[in-house]
Amino acid sequence: MSKFYLIAGTLFVFNLVLGLLNALDLGYSGAYDPKWASTVKEQMGSINKYGQNVITDVIYAIGDYIRTLPIFIQALSYATVLLPVMLSNFYLPDFLVWTITPVVWLSYVAAGIEFISGRVIER
Repeated sequence: MSKFYLIAGTLFVFNLVLGLLNALDLGYSGAYDPKWASTVKEQMGSINKYGQNVITDVIYAIGDYIRTLPIFIQALSYATVLLPVMLSNFYLPDFLVWTITPVVWLSYVAAGIEFISGRVIER
């Protein structure tokens, strides 16, 4: 495995996790918010719907995949194309956003070139 695969893969997974957190838009801040906590408790109660009937479990599972597909696509786009937007949403300064973004994109391009050509890029 080449270094570019490892670097690009690590950056991609890290950016994918950040993009998922950004796409979920939890609305959580550092301070304790009772409204947010009650919303989480209500959502946890809806989890108990599973396990009652085999047919409804399958239907719920299919619905969950369909419902979360746009969130995954949005997280994937934040990890790749919309990286500057995601970093700006985390309130990073513009000079830092535009310093990090080209480096990440360059590592993605280098890993893509290595993948397509099948050869390791020399130093």
